[in-house]
Amino acid sequence: MHFKILFIFWCILPFVLSLCPSESWSWQSYCLFFNSTPTNFGNSELSCQKVHGRLPSIHDAFYNVVLSRMFPTKFKSEKKDLETAAKEFLNTSAIDFWIGATKYTWDESWIWDDGTSLNYTDWKNGEPNNGTGKDCAASSLIDGYWSAQKCSELKPFVCELPETLFTSTTEAPTTESYPTSFNCTDGGVYYPQTGSCYFALEKSQTWKNAEIQCKSFGSDLTSIHTDAEFNFLFFKYIKPLKQSFWIGLHSKDEEKTWKWTDNSLFDYSPWLTGYPQVIKGSDCGFIIIQQEDVHYDAYFANDQCNNTYFSICKKFYLN
Repeated sequence: MHFKILFIFWCILPFVLSLCPSESWSWQSYCLFFNSTPTNFGNSELSCQKVHGRLPSIHDAFYNVVLSRMFPTKFKSEKKDLETAAKEFLNTSAIDFWIGATKYTWDESWIWDDGTSLNYTDWKNGEPNNGTGKDCAASSLIDGYWSAQKCSELKPFVCELPETLFTSTTEAPTTESYPTSFNCTDGGVYYPQTGSCYFALEKSQTWKNAEIQCKSFGSDLTSIHTDAEFNFLFFKYIKPLKQSFWIGLHSKDEEKTWKWTDNSLFDYSPWLTGYPQVIKGSDCGFIIIQQEDVHYDAYFANDQCNNTYFSICKKFYLN
């Protein structure tokens, strides 16, 4: 990276008028909060969403410099190199942090979590290393270059929050509450307990095509984390339409472990008895609806990814 050309940029940056709290860093229309707690990628994203933000999407070199240099530079003494300063600030041996880029399940391409494309990249030489499980991107605190990492690794992370959240307060949001109402676009339905909009794709298609269509809306096939969220989807879509639906659940190791496409924690698994089935190619999860007399119920199940079902997309309201 060429930092000399950014000298003037760094000189004028502190004088830019900002609405952001003092513990954050202002960039364009965002307030950036650095969290030093080592966390896996999925939980990092959830932590950002809980305070109405997300992991950063980087679309230009200036933003990349801000993210990789702001904290080590801010706390660097004249006698300490950036790596030492970063370690002391973070109180950890970590030298990189999570950013919001993840790899598509089906074609190994990368995309930002907000659904935008990687129109700017700063990969380290030899990266991204598309090894098994290396589906999440981290940025170096030392030189700003990116690398592909296993999503289960524990790293610090940055949340970008809209500056408009702080127009009437100087405190960062600390609760998990979301707006009680929100006008979802494209016919989506808002669920305040998760702060997300849900969309039913009422046509039968493969799991891959369903995820592609969800991504085109800036969303993912839905993840589900609680009975309450599952019940919301059941009464809103599953029972009225009496259809099975693809969800964002998928496996890359022959049904041994399961992940959500939005990289959130797999912490809820109401599998139908006998599932997940260990059958070659049955790597995609769906909601199966069952009828007993006049009653309906629904569970998680897995099937061949090239079979076709309806599907449900999920989009966090700030995305």
